[in-house]
Amino acid sequence: QRLRREGIEFVKVDGQSAAARYYENTLPVASAARGMNEALEGGAVLMDNNILNCMGMAMENVLARPSSAVSRNSDDFFPAREGSFVEHLLENAYNALYHDELYCCDWDMFWTSHPDGRKHSLLRAISGGPVYFSDRVGETDPDVLRPLIYPDGALPMMARSAKPTEDCVFRDPREGGVLKLHNAAPWGSGMAGGIAVFNLTGDRQRFSFAPGDIPELDEAARYWVYDWFGKSARAIDQDGRFEGAMDAQGFAWYVVLPEKESLSCLGLADKFVGFTAVESVSEAPGSTTLVLRAAGTISWLSPRACRRAELNGADMTAQVVREGSLYTLPLEERSEKAVLCVRW
Repeated sequence: QRLRREGIEFVKVDGQSAAARYYENTLPVASAARGMNEALEGGAVLMDNNILNCMGMAMENVLARPSSAVSRNSDDFFPAREGSFVEHLLENAYNALYHDELYCCDWDMFWTSHPDGRKHSLLRAISGGPVYFSDRVGETDPDVLRPLIYPDGALPMMARSAKPTEDCVFRDPREGGVLKLHNAAPWGSGMAGGIAVFNLTGDRQRFSFAPGDIPELDEAARYWVYDWFGKSARAIDQDGRFEGAMDAQGFAWYVVLPEKESLSCLGLADKFVGFTAVESVSEAPGSTTLVLRAAGTISWLSPRACRRAELNGADMTAQVVREGSLYTLPLEERSEKAVLCVRW
């Protein structure tokens, strides 16, 4: 009640899996964990049951929560521990294989000002879970934070927790390979997705992936693979594979979109999962109209030449930048919906 009066909207409750130690020789651990969680969630009714369960992956906790839906997926983020990103990444990636079946997985806080801040930022974007950071006051890096949020502060969300691709599940990516994570999200009336690649070794590594590595992806004859950091795109067949190479400790994010006859919209290109901003797509002879959740730098992929581009009815053709099949319309970020009409 006191927290509610102070304007607190949710609680993060740590140390839950220590129940066995707290109640040793007093109560059976399963009964103790169930009683703790029932009391916690009963009290949190005042906060609409907004609970982030933390350090609670012991099975007696996982199976004992009456209704809360969010659970931490790893050990803590350790900013001062050298090499901690690799451990943090591996825990979250492989725990998600089962934990995602039961909860919305939380991949923990991070510092935007940390040397690994950009890696952590990408990881949170594709995690499918909440995003929160714990920089010291005044030390938040807006360039690391900005790709994670819409102009109004809302989160572009993936549909589930990110998971390793099948060829990574039974391999240790620290031993001469890379870790690839896949996830998907709504895209207009369909589904698109992406693959994040992390080189966890000290050597340059080659890698490959296929659109089929993302199970929820809409079926198509061809797909666009967009290199988010490299700002370039390549089309591959349904059964084809995208191949690349990555420097030691490198990381990359590839957005995978089904190729449409007219265009495939990347949405807000400055956001890691900006394709989720595409709310609807309407095609007519000679034109395609898209409704986006917000305005900002809008990009789309198409083999066709753009004859005219209109944003909310205004002619923006002169501002469109073309690089091969990639079209970009750089705009100021605004939280209002954007209606883009591209004519061929």
